[in-house]
Amino acid sequence: MRMRVLAARFVMVKKWSFCASFGPPLVALGALFVSLRGCGAAPALSLTRTRIYGPGIHPKRCSLPINYFYIQAVDTDGNNYRDVTEATFEVSYETDDAGSNNRVRRRQEVLNLRDGLILHQFRIYHDYHSLAISVTHRGKHVAGSPYHVSPVLHEDCACPLRSLDEWTRDFDCPDTDPQILEDLEPFREDGINVTNLYDRGGELFPRHSFIHYSIVDGKVYAQSFGSITGFKFMSDMFLLSMANKMRLPDMELVVNLGDWPLDKAARMPLFPVFSWCGSPDTRDIIWPTWDIMKSTVMGLERVSLTTLSVQKTRGEAWETREPRAFFRGRDSNRERLDLVRLHRNETELFDVALTNWFFFTKEYSEEVYGPKAKHVSFHDFFKARAMPAMPTIIPHDNLLPELSTATDSQTPQPLLRADSRDNRLSIQGWSPSSLIHLRLLHNLPELRSTRRHAQGDRDEL
Repeated sequence: MRMRVLAARFVMVKKWSFCASFGPPLVALGALFVSLRGCGAAPALSLTRTRIYGPGIHPKRCSLPINYFYIQAVDTDGNNYRDVTEATFEVSYETDDAGSNNRVRRRQEVLNLRDGLILHQFRIYHDYHSLAISVTHRGKHVAGSPYHVSPVLHEDCACPLRSLDEWTRDFDCPDTDPQILEDLEPFREDGINVTNLYDRGGELFPRHSFIHYSIVDGKVYAQSFGSITGFKFMSDMFLLSMANKMRLPDMELVVNLGDWPLDKAARMPLFPVFSWCGSPDTRDIIWPTWDIMKSTVMGLERVSLTTLSVQKTRGEAWETREPRAFFRGRDSNRERLDLVRLHRNETELFDVALTNWFFFTKEYSEEVYGPKAKHVSFHDFFKARAMPAMPTIIPHDNLLPELSTATDSQTPQPLLRADSRDNRLSIQGWSPSSLIHLRLLHNLPELRSTRRHAQGDRDEL
């Protein structure tokens, strides 16, 4: 009898030990199960609702220096699916062009823009008559994948297969732009006088540097004025890139190579000059800055920071940012020197320093301006809560040569006057119609190097 009681107590102890050890976790799991059944599981990634869009997968738009498309991850409830990384989606390229072995020569970059948005950009290094782009997740196609685009042309292919109107229509470019309308307004009444642009430019701006461009039958010609023309290659490749992609109308233009606008509003008559910047008291026609031109044409090659890649920089949360004003840069103008001189020791409010000296080397003093700081990545600027709004243009008088002369003895002959009834531009470059459409001469030095034709392998010199 006693043994039975002891055995019963032993069994009860074992049962109690089991319940004491595993009971609470089981109760918690049961409660979690009930809770999940009541609330429902978290929405999963939807392969059919996820959206893929952009010119890189468009049959008529995949012809940019950098082609790109976006992948917006969407969950089963139709909301943005944020739990994604650069590796969530696999992107592959295939071609059935003869001799390609299905291999597509390219360089690509994937950027996570947060909120479930992925940017995929790629640069093609060969011409392909057909290209299939597949976007998959765990082996399954996403949205409308695969996407078939053709033809896809290398940046250096001189293949203007479409007219200017067709190209701008295919890319949904606006017919005009407020900035362009504002810049062309002074020319509305009398039109644009393009007679002797090169000579007139030299007379008006004898101490400055500019380029006189002529586009004739799709070929780009250039004539330099002044001694500081190093930035010429930016506008060269910009215009050549456009001429490779579309049939440009005959036109001519003068491009200012300095940082400051040239054509004073108080001076008459008007002179049409394209510049990288403007001001209320000047009448320069504004077009993309040289760094925008360079990054657009040379992105994913010799340039890593582009208008696409900067999208990944959205800044840290405000609470985690450095509570100071941050600045790094070279001695481009007097305002930058003053900022560093006055505030470099106010470390509680400012983190400012110069990275290099080029324009004011005679004034350099480590005691006054501090030591040269190391280069800082563009993306790191957004780790601070504030950035001083500093001018970026160089000193107006620092790069003015003592004597500027034309670098080429040839001068344009008088040209026809432009028709002012259709002076339109687009953000991409030239307009749905033409800015200046007129008869040009062929006696200027040609800019174009040897190029390939879309029709064959004939060389054009």
